[in-house]
Amino acid sequence: MERIVDDFDSARRAKEIYSRKNGIISDSEKKKYFSIYKFLFQLLVLINLAVCLVIYKNRNFIFSSEFMECVNVFFSVNITDKINDFFQDDNSGINIENTSNSTEQKNISNNIVESNNSKNTVSKIDVIKESYSFEKPIEGTITSFFGNRESENKNISGFHTGTDISAIKGTKIKSAISGKVIQVSEKGDYGKHLKIKNNEITTLYAHCNNIFVKEGDEIQVGQEIAEVGNTGNSTGPHLHFEIIYNDEYINPCDIIKF
Repeated sequence: MERIVDDFDSARRAKEIYSRKNGIISDSEKKKYFSIYKFLFQLLVLINLAVCLVIYKNRNFIFSSEFMECVNVFFSVNITDKINDFFQDDNSGINIENTSNSTEQKNISNNIVESNNSKNTVSKIDVIKESYSFEKPIEGTITSFFGNRESENKNISGFHTGTDISAIKGTKIKSAISGKVIQVSEKGDYGKHLKIKNNEITTLYAHCNNIFVKEGDEIQVGQEIAEVGNTGNSTGPHLHFEIIYNDEYINPCDIIKF
């Protein structure tokens, strides 16, 4: 049977032939290209959402000093210095201190020493390593790194002044450095905790189950001083470990290889 072509089809075909001859995109082609562009846009959105989700789930590692060092090596540029230069630019109009959520966080942030922030900071890390001998206080898994962190637990501060190392309750804690016990206490969010001081360096061991030493004891590096516990403001058995140099908080991972 012969197909009957009405006036509308004839006009549409004539328009398409004319458009192809003169390089004009027809309506049907426009719809086709629009569908392709729409698909590519949706795909790009999905990829961005997936990347954001991966970054969020791995935020503790991505924003750690170890990851930044890997980025610096891969791109042969110090990303941390670039970021600091941006925020320290006089024309940027940004007051970093005003971005803190509370006065307490402002005061803590002013006492932070992290590696790669400046030549002066790096020299302090080098001085500490050259002047003191350190050992790992325990073997375990780091569950919270030094620095800014997010938590659904409102009792956990936004800035972490030490490193949390998860371990079985009762695991023996060793002194990371030789020195004198200057504090043994059960008060506050740290629960059972102690501090050991050696000249400019003070180390803190918190959330202990039992403490084997008392104030005034002289301690040798590697000596057993306490047990891992879950006392104070704690979400599980772990050691909260801090290194303080002349009243400045130091990232333990810059000093000790965990």
